[in-house]
Amino acid sequence: MIRRRSGRRSRVHGGTSARKRRRRPRSARLPLAIVALAAAATLAVGCGEEESSSPANDEQQPYLSVAELQSVLEREGLALVRTGGGDDIGEREGLVQFVRYEDQSDRELELWVWRSPRIARQRLPALLAAAQEQHGENATAIRAANAIVVFPARPSSVDAYRAAARAMSRLGAACIPGGDAEERLRRLCFGGDPVPPAGEGVARDEAEEEGDPIAVGGLHYDALLARILNPNISPDSELVSGRRPPEGKIWFGVFVRVCNEHGETTRTPTGRLALVDAFGARRAPHELPENNVFDYEPRPIEPEDCLPREGSVTAQVPEGALVLFAVSRDYLTNRPIALEVVGEGGQRRRVVLDI
Repeated sequence: MIRRRSGRRSRVHGGTSARKRRRRPRSARLPLAIVALAAAATLAVGCGEEESSSPANDEQQPYLSVAELQSVLEREGLALVRTGGGDDIGEREGLVQFVRYEDQSDRELELWVWRSPRIARQRLPALLAAAQEQHGENATAIRAANAIVVFPARPSSVDAYRAAARAMSRLGAACIPGGDAEERLRRLCFGGDPVPPAGEGVARDEAEEEGDPIAVGGLHYDALLARILNPNISPDSELVSGRRPPEGKIWFGVFVRVCNEHGETTRTPTGRLALVDAFGARRAPHELPENNVFDYEPRPIEPEDCLPREGSVTAQVPEGALVLFAVSRDYLTNRPIALEVVGEGGQRRRVVLDI
């Protein structure tokens, strides 16, 4: 799970604090940006590829936010803990955000998000040179669109690094305009408004309680039930298609019903759902096989109709359509935990889950 450890105390709502993690002593580290500053100033401005400086200027301008990158990396099984970043590198032209993480094997990596792919491409040589000066010649930097991940070692030498490099490579291919890649990843690159960042944690007085529908984009979303799923027993095994969760994780399901109760307009539910804990750490849904009839799959909903549709196989499950998450048990202790629904234009509502 991702927790802020930048020297400031995380704000926890709801009166429940998270378990503190024991950390081994660490020598002082010099942020790579300080080392890279001089080298970055010598880089050429043009690289022969025209790109706007802001993702909002061009529909085909790929852009990845920190939250979106985190969700992709965590789908590869990484358990990331934030250990630094923010303001500790000084002001950098074109830099949107810098975050330092530690994975489950206590190995660090750095994430740099720039205003555009053009700026990220220009900064890549300097960041790589700085990493190699600080960590040795095996340090590696990989770019996907406007984001760069810096590894202190070769990705092939650490399982978590290998998974992160694999994810970045897929993102890089998906973020090429007109390229042929997984549609989910292409939506991250070209889907308009980025997924909102973690921000503040869940406050009970700012979210609905489980069982109370929330209105987003003209539709009513109802989180009917949330619980841990055990793939070793029935019916849970059928719900998750017999799949085992990633190592160190458990399956957690939120059962949702979405209804179009007003007006005469057919509307399509959003696919941008997430778990948010008391610290603001977000978890994206885990994909299920296409033939899983219980999976939450947005489709157009006619007026006075719902998802799941009455009479469908999914509707036979009283809890509704399944939104599946792979989380650690510790993550579920960071209560209150909410289901977040993000609609068009960044409209965001939350419902606190009863767990």
